[in-house]
Amino acid sequence: MNDLDNFEIKEILSDIIRGYSISLLDGNIIFIKHFGIKDYSKLNSTQTLLFKEAVNKNLPTKKNKLAYLIKEKIWTEEAKLKENIALVNNLKENLAKNIYNLKQIEIVKQDIKNLNNEINKLELEKNHHLGYTAEVYVSKKIDEYYIVNSLFSDDNLTNQIFTYETFRELENEELNNIINIYNDTITKFNATSIEKCSLVNNFAYLFYLCEDNPFTLFGKPLIDLTSYQIELFNYSKFFKRIIANTGQQLPEDITGDPEKIKEWASATVKTQTLLEENQDKDGIGTFNMTPEDIKKLKSEGMISLADEAKKKGGNLTMEQIMALHGYNTR
Repeated sequence: MNDLDNFEIKEILSDIIRGYSISLLDGNIIFIKHFGIKDYSKLNSTQTLLFKEAVNKNLPTKKNKLAYLIKEKIWTEEAKLKENIALVNNLKENLAKNIYNLKQIEIVKQDIKNLNNEINKLELEKNHHLGYTAEVYVSKKIDEYYIVNSLFSDDNLTNQIFTYETFRELENEELNNIINIYNDTITKFNATSIEKCSLVNNFAYLFYLCEDNPFTLFGKPLIDLTSYQIELFNYSKFFKRIIANTGQQLPEDITGDPEKIKEWASATVKTQTLLEENQDKDGIGTFNMTPEDIKKLKSEGMISLADEAKKKGGNLTMEQIMALHGYNTR
């Protein structure tokens, strides 16, 4: 999904703007609705009722079952799981605020990836021990709710294809086919793909004209927008802001790449901050050096980052700073 081509991204963007996706079921065109705030409000009410129903069926809650597993020492990795989750959150926070060295960024990203893999393994083992809880019951029923309330035979989204009764009467093969169609459609709308949609040239141009007003952009009040439309709007606003905050023109070679844009913007802003916070009266980057270090380096002809920044139009990227000090950044 991270390797979507331009055509696929534009197709996803079109779906988001329309508020539904189009697919085929048994040779017939079907329309898959994207949920909005009102839909999720109904969903939340349904979840509450289903949970009460599950408890009335004497299914254990996840909280109670977990307490039992820990007490009986059947599950002994809860502390490790929580510790790993806390570590990931801490690393992400540091990555966003405190880390500017490009090599260090890659190291931290790999650490986060490794920890997430460990977290996933622990979660799988934990869920195996938890078994069929009230929450699992609710989750299965909610999956059914999504499909029944998402599939329509018309683009006005008024004629539902299934009722709960007809859906439950489906044979396993038919059911699996419908679930696969639904999942294949919905999984396209993840954070990465929607970020890329927000950077599509034509749409980005329209967004700049809407003056950060969702009604101007979509022609609907916020409460009537789908969740994907809201995400698209927020990502567009986010990228508009971080690019503007750099005070620089976006390099052409990273246009359309959300991760590279974020890294470029972060490195640029952090470099500007470092230059401002660590610059002595002679305009030399000191980076928290001792007075003795500064004196020695000045006598040896230290590179002035401020001067070099002026040559580059006022700012240096982290790669440029590293190159000035002899690091190979290629």
